[in-house]
Amino acid sequence: MDQRVKFGLKVLFSLLLLGLISRIIDIPRTAQVLTSVDARFLGLAIVVFAIGQGLNAVKWFWLGQALALPCSLGNYLRLYTMGMFLAIFLPGSMGGDLGRAVLLTREGLPGWTTTYSVLADRYSGLLFLLILSSVACLNVPAYSSLSPWLWALTGLVLLVWLLLGRGSRLLLPLLPKKLKSYAEPIPGWEKQLRNWPNLLRIGGGSLAIQAINWGVLLLLAGAMHLQVSAPALMTAYGLITLASLAPLSLNGLGIREGGYVLLLKQVGVAGEQAVSFGFLWFIVYTFTGLLSGTAWWVKAPETSKA
Repeated sequence: MDQRVKFGLKVLFSLLLLGLISRIIDIPRTAQVLTSVDARFLGLAIVVFAIGQGLNAVKWFWLGQALALPCSLGNYLRLYTMGMFLAIFLPGSMGGDLGRAVLLTREGLPGWTTTYSVLADRYSGLLFLLILSSVACLNVPAYSSLSPWLWALTGLVLLVWLLLGRGSRLLLPLLPKKLKSYAEPIPGWEKQLRNWPNLLRIGGGSLAIQAINWGVLLLLAGAMHLQVSAPALMTAYGLITLASLAPLSLNGLGIREGGYVLLLKQVGVAGEQAVSFGFLWFIVYTFTGLLSGTAWWVKAPETSKA
């Protein structure tokens, strides 16, 4: 299918979701909620989110170091922020990941290795997001039916990570010949990634990033004077982030807002407040991403050596 057609379908899907949401909420009341937002909390949320994204760029640099990619920390920061800008306009929350992989490859580094560094960054973040969301869900009685599913998904992601380390060499002979050439370096890469210093700093970085995002959620709730527990916010955020991975909409637009309406309603939050909360998160992400666009005018470092 033509890329322009795919993009158009994703925009259409987002608009359809937003149209559906508009039929189940009171739009004037939603506007009233948004106009009463405390701008100080919103501004602080943007700053804290930007700090978390900076830490994510550092974590990506650590992954690149472990995979022996000769690129400086400054270049990783520049390319990560450029990818954030691209993510605003690409479908699904993984659009920015694809952009980062392409940008790093353009630095003259091996394409499949750079792609693997991005995948490892996403996977480690997903694992710790699931762990925090699963623990948080245990403290939200309204989400009791979701807890077993979250823990099962967390266990599955952890199991895949364990098998990728120990079992990747065993799986190679089972792959089709076309895929085998791409998969052959994986056991070596995983061996490089899985020494204790790398595990501690990448795992610790992933945990810190998710904790920072949790802090952003609490700041947004404070901006709206929203009466909702921290565990409920983290559980909803984790589930909605997972749903946004699917490239069905434009940067998760519609999925995010609808998800918050569906999940926060179960803990007593009105639909107008829930959709406003999702919109504020969109503002934080989009505003930070637009500011990141300035990285496109930053000159690349003369040396790419780490």
